[in-house]
Amino acid sequence: MSASATSTSPQPRPARLLPLLVALLLWLGPGTRAWGRPTLRVEATVGADLQTITGEIEVLDGEGLRLVDALSSLPIPTDDQLLRLTFPGAPEQGWVYVEARGEGRYLFHSILPRRYDASGMVPGRGLFANGLWHPQPMRGDTAAVVDWEVQLHLPPGHTGVLNRSVGDRSLRWSGAAERLSLAVLPRARVQQLQLPAGRVTLVDQGPRRGRRDRRLQALIAEDWPGPSAPDLIVVETPSRRRLTRPGPGLLFLSDRAFRVSGGLASFHRAPVRAGVLMAGLPIEDPWERSVAAAALADRSQEDIDLREALGLFAWIPQVDELLYDGRLPFYSEVFGETWPGDRVEDDLLEVVDPRSPGAAVSRRIDLRYGEGLSTRLAWAMLQGAELDAAAQALGLPPVEISAWRRAPPDEELSVAVDRADDGQWRVQVHRQASPSVPSEPIAIDVDGHREVWDANPGESHHTLLLDSKPARVVVDPDGLIHQHRRSDDRWPTRWTTVAYLWWSDFSLRGGGLDAGGNLIFRRQYETREAIGLTAAISPQDSLSLAGTWYLYLGPLQDRRSRPFRLWFGGGPALLKPAYRPVDDGRVAVDLYAGGSWDTRTDDLFPRKGHRLSLGISGGQVLASQQRWGAMSTTATGLVSAWGRVALAGRLRLGLAGGDVAHRLLSLGGSGGVSGITPQPRSAASWSSPGPSCAGRCSASPPFPDRCCGSATSNSRVASRRAGWARPCPQPATASARAAAWRPWAGPAAQPSPATCWAPAPPCWASGWRAPYGPKRPPSATQTAPCSSTCA
Repeated sequence: MSASATSTSPQPRPARLLPLLVALLLWLGPGTRAWGRPTLRVEATVGADLQTITGEIEVLDGEGLRLVDALSSLPIPTDDQLLRLTFPGAPEQGWVYVEARGEGRYLFHSILPRRYDASGMVPGRGLFANGLWHPQPMRGDTAAVVDWEVQLHLPPGHTGVLNRSVGDRSLRWSGAAERLSLAVLPRARVQQLQLPAGRVTLVDQGPRRGRRDRRLQALIAEDWPGPSAPDLIVVETPSRRRLTRPGPGLLFLSDRAFRVSGGLASFHRAPVRAGVLMAGLPIEDPWERSVAAAALADRSQEDIDLREALGLFAWIPQVDELLYDGRLPFYSEVFGETWPGDRVEDDLLEVVDPRSPGAAVSRRIDLRYGEGLSTRLAWAMLQGAELDAAAQALGLPPVEISAWRRAPPDEELSVAVDRADDGQWRVQVHRQASPSVPSEPIAIDVDGHREVWDANPGESHHTLLLDSKPARVVVDPDGLIHQHRRSDDRWPTRWTTVAYLWWSDFSLRGGGLDAGGNLIFRRQYETREAIGLTAAISPQDSLSLAGTWYLYLGPLQDRRSRPFRLWFGGGPALLKPAYRPVDDGRVAVDLYAGGSWDTRTDDLFPRKGHRLSLGISGGQVLASQQRWGAMSTTATGLVSAWGRVALAGRLRLGLAGGDVAHRLLSLGGSGGVSGITPQPRSAASWSSPGPSCAGRCSASPPFPDRCCGSATSNSRVASRRAGWARPCPQPATASARAAAWRPWAGPAAQPSPATCWAPAPPCWASGWRAPYGPKRPPSATQTAPCSSTCA
C-alpha cells in the first residue's frame, strides 16, 4: 500500500525530562490560576412554589465581568416528541430579571419554567437547575469561572443541594466554579454510598431503588481515579433526554438510569461513568474537566459494541429504528457516540458558550499522536496543571488543541474507489467543509488497516494508491468528525434490510386472511431513497407481488425521517374467484403511485401535525379487456387542545371505476361497504328465453347453469355471490312485472316460472335475507326481479 498524499507522522514520545516539567507546571499552576479572579457574594431565597427565586449579588473585583440572563435563552423545541420529553405540560419560557443598585450590587428575580432535566421545576418532584437560575457571569463570550460565596434559604420541608453542599433549611457553599447547580426536593431521602475510601451522597425520593444504588456504588468504586474518594453529590432527576447532567460537584442523574431489562443496564455504565467523572474531578475549568473526564472514561470502556451486538437483529423494524433514526432517549450516550445526539441544547455552556465535547478532543489526540496520550494529559490536569501547559509538556501543540475547543459547523466526508490508468486502485476521500473548520485527523480504514489523514482546514482531498482492489473502505469509522450524514463514508455501499410482517384480519364472510410481508432495502444511513418488495394475500387476491421505489424529500425530522414521501411501483396479482367470479383470466397487473406529507413527529403520542396523502392506481387483467382505475386521498389532522389532550380528525375519499370487482374500493376498511359493479340489462330482459338460450347454455361448459336450468319454484335460493344466477320468474304482464318489483304492494297475477338463470344483483326470494337488508316474511306473491341476458 502506498499513499500519494503524505500523512503527518505522530509526534515523538515525551522526553525523560517530562516529570520535571510537569512538576514545575504544578508548582506554578495553582498560584497563577486564581490571579485576578472576581468574587461573587450571593444571598437568595427559594419560593414555596419552587418556581421563583429572589436574591442579591455583590460583585467584587469584577472588572470586565457582566451578568446575563441565560434562562430566557433556553431553546423550545418544535418537534412534538421532543416537546413531550422536555415539558411536563405546555411549553414554558423562564427568565431572570437583573436590576443594578450601584457599587457592584445587583438584585435579581428568577422565574423557572416547568421543564424536565436540570432546567427548571417539575411539579411534584422539585426544582432542578444546573445553573441558569441566577445571573450568569460572563467574560466576553465565555462563561467565567469565579469565586462564589453563597447563602440560600429554602422553604420548610424541603431538602436542597448546592454544588457540593446539602441541607434542609439553608445552604452555604463557597468555591470556584462557572455556575451554581441547585436542586430542591420535597420529601427527599439522603443516603450515603460507602466506597473503599470515603463515601458519596445520594439524594432521591419515592420508592427505594436498591439495584440502582448498588450499581452506582460499584461503578464509582471501580472507575474513580486515584486513592481518594470523590467530593460528589448525586441527585435523582426527572430527566427524559439525557442520562446525566454534570455540574461542579453535583451530578443530576436521570431517574431512568439503570432502569432497563436484563443485561441492558451495562450499556448505561459508560455514560454514567463519564457524568460522574465530569462532575467530580477537581478541575475548575468546565471544558478542561470534560476533556479529562472523557479520556479517563474511555480508559474504562467496556469491550461490548452495542451496534455490533444489535447488528444481528437489524432486520427487525424496531431494532432498525433504534440504530438509525436517533429518536431513542439517551441515544448518543448509550451508543458511545463522540458528539451528543440530543437536539435540544439546553445546558448552560451549550447556550452561552458552545464548545466541542471533551470526547472529541481526547479521541483526536489519541488518533493523531498515539493511543493513551489523552489519559496522560488527564492525569497531568488532575495534578493541577492547566490544559495548555500540560499539553506542551507532553509534546502536544496547544494551539491545535485550542482550535478544537470551538464547536465546528457540520462537514461532509465521502469516499470513492476506481482504477487508475496504470492499473493501481485509487481510494479518493473528499472533505467538504467551510474554511473555519480547523485541521483534523481523519481515520481511513482499508481492509482493517488504518491510515490517518491530517486534513487541512476547509475543503480538501486525499488519495491512496493501492496495488489491489480493496474489499472494504470506511472513512471515520469511530465517528469523530461532526457530520450531517454518513451515507457516503463506506465503499462499497452497505445495504440494510428490514422485514415487516402484518396480519390485518381474518374474515369468514370476506373470503379469508388479509396478511403479508414487506422487505425494505436502503443504503446504510441513507435518508433519500429506499426499495420495497411486498408479498401479500387478501380476500381479493390469492397472491400479490409488488415492487416499490420510495423517495423522501424535505428537511430531516430526525436522523433519517423526512416529511415528504413519494412512491411508485406495481406488480402481478392472482385474483381470487371466491371473492368475485373470474371469467376472462385471473392474472392482473397493478400499477400505482402516490405521495404524502406528514408533519407528525411523535409515534407514541402525537399532539399536533397532519398527514395528507394522495394515491392513484390502475391495471388490467391479462388476456382480457378488463381494466380499472382508482384514486384515493386521506387527510389526518391533530390539534393540541390543552396539556396532553389533543383533538384528531380524519377524512377519506375514494373513487374507482372499471370492469374488475376485485379492485373496487372499500369504504371504512375490511369491515366496510364494498363498491358494487352495476350490471347492465338488455332489451330482452323480460322476454321468454328463445332458442339462443340453449345455444348459449351449451357454449358455456364451465357454468352451464348460469344461463339455463330446470324449472324451479320461487322458494329455491340461489348462490349469494353477487352476479351469480338464480331462478327468475318471468312476469307476463306489466302489472305482474310491477308486482314483482314491489312485492309489498299486494296480490298480483302469479307469474309462471322460467327456466333461465341470469346474472343479477341480489334480489328478493321467498324467505331469503338480502345482503345488508331486513328479512321479509315469505309470501306467495313475492317474486324476484331478474335481469336476463340470455336472449
